[in-house]
Amino acid sequence: MHLLASTFSDHLLPYFTAGFNADNARLAEEFLSQLYGARFDGHSVFWTPERVIDADVLGKIAAMGYGATVIDQDSHMWRWFGRNAALGDDGYRINRVNGIACLVIDNSVDPYKYAVYDGGPALALRALFNRRARSGAQDQVVTVFYPWEDSLDAAKADAYDALVRWIANRPWLRLTALDDILAGREDINGDGLGDTWYPVDRGTAARQKLGHDWLNHATQSNYDNWYVGSANEEGLAGKVFSMRDGVNLPQPYGMLYSGGVISNAWAAVAGLSNTSVLKLARCVIHASVFETAFHSEDNNNLEKFSTGEYVYPATGQGYLTGFAKAAQSQSRFAALYSCVDAWAAQAAGLTTVTQRIADVDLDGEAEYLLYNRKVCALFERIGGRMTAAWARRPDGSVAQVVGNPVSYAGSETEAEGDHTVDTLGLGAYRTSCLKDWWVGTSAYVNDLYTVTPAGTDGFRLVSGDGKIAKTVTLGSDTGCFEVSYAVSGDLAGQPLYVRNGLSPDLMRLLLHGQTNMLRSPVEGGVLRVSTRDGETAVTAAVGAGDGSHTAALNEDAVDDNPGLGIAFHTLNMRNLPQAEQVEVYGTGNFTFALSFNVEKQGLKGLILRIQ
Repeated sequence: MHLLASTFSDHLLPYFTAGFNADNARLAEEFLSQLYGARFDGHSVFWTPERVIDADVLGKIAAMGYGATVIDQDSHMWRWFGRNAALGDDGYRINRVNGIACLVIDNSVDPYKYAVYDGGPALALRALFNRRARSGAQDQVVTVFYPWEDSLDAAKADAYDALVRWIANRPWLRLTALDDILAGREDINGDGLGDTWYPVDRGTAARQKLGHDWLNHATQSNYDNWYVGSANEEGLAGKVFSMRDGVNLPQPYGMLYSGGVISNAWAAVAGLSNTSVLKLARCVIHASVFETAFHSEDNNNLEKFSTGEYVYPATGQGYLTGFAKAAQSQSRFAALYSCVDAWAAQAAGLTTVTQRIADVDLDGEAEYLLYNRKVCALFERIGGRMTAAWARRPDGSVAQVVGNPVSYAGSETEAEGDHTVDTLGLGAYRTSCLKDWWVGTSAYVNDLYTVTPAGTDGFRLVSGDGKIAKTVTLGSDTGCFEVSYAVSGDLAGQPLYVRNGLSPDLMRLLLHGQTNMLRSPVEGGVLRVSTRDGETAVTAAVGAGDGSHTAALNEDAVDDNPGLGIAFHTLNMRNLPQAEQVEVYGTGNFTFALSFNVEKQGLKGLILRIQ
């Protein structure tokens, strides 16, 4: 298997410290090795996100332990070394730049790389292969970039297959892997042995910061215009995100070199001691920098003069694109794992329930923690929800059981979607627990609740109009949260539907998907969802209608929209990433329970997998 090494979520290297980048790359390697069995060494090629590279980035790649990357023929080669170097033999050889071996993507083939002629590639691509084969230097490679997502187009996928078949039947051509070239495993003289490819040494010098052609055009040839900002471009560094409509965070996003949210969140992650908590926090912060500071752009005319300058420069006003805002706004949630780390450190000695009120996610407002020696839960005012929860294993490690701050949030705020899906697309990207889904209206999903202590072992959460009140309590030696609802006023006579997103052992779900996520049949009014690792099962359970609890499980709930003819291929109530939704309902005053625990497999009865 040949995989390029890369970052965890394509963050832009210039704006992050060497320590952050190294940790990010190690996390990516951990996932790739467990998912695909991939192994990386000094011959691995590092895929630089968006190919945004300068001398600083080349140094950071070396510091991460990689010796090679990929650059563009019509961008880096052309502007760093000139037109002749880019289009001549050197544009197809290894170029050693600031100590890093750079393999070159031939962008000139992009207009016709999916064209099919007589069962094979376009004539222009055949001519290119022919010229390279007949040139004096045999240590050359034509590197063509095929985005994975293009395979969703059947015609493009078929064209790629046709090219591979055509090359396989041409003995003067050979498909190869870039890491095989670097490791000297590629035979260029036909003696059956691998050969060393000698690089063109470009020395060490300052290099203009460049990405691929579209990006150079959109950023006015400097990605700083997107991260730092300019007269025409909204910057990420100074961006102050909203935590809810009309309320902004107390500080801008910033940069690791200059403070702000990202610096504070990274400092919090760096201070964690519990390894299981640390890994969760690393996933959150490294996922949040996906396509850092990316912007939308409506000028996509990349036509150039012969000098390489753009005929129609992108000079309009540019703004952070939606997916970048949704991602970077989540960086702050990595900081909340400091409170989880502190709980895990003291949990073994706890004999009572603890209430804690503190700002744990850098939003300037208090959050509400309720924990004992077995479990810990976090509550937010928005929606009056249990936004996250964790269960402690006997060995002191921690499993997240509610909340998925690693996944795509859908917006920059703390709001969760108030419907599943409509003709415009998904309405909800995340669902935590105690989500007041429907009571003749969805207005309570993101209503601002007031939160007050309920005795010494719980919290009372009340909607803005006072019509929905829920009290959550926790016993001193149990993993069970008791939930009591009181619905009043003109809402008292109609059922309130409450959704609960369960993610038993989030880290294992991130690594292995739903393969070992098992839902039991409802037994005695209790529905259990477990994730197994071969020795233990992390279980999240909802108890309703079990004799001691008066709410009912809504087993007819769906997370698609059959009324609009929208049906998902996922298991019902599992469309959201690494979560299963469980819905309960009741009228007036009703109760149910949320319980979380770690148990030895086979000791709690049979858990059946839904087929």
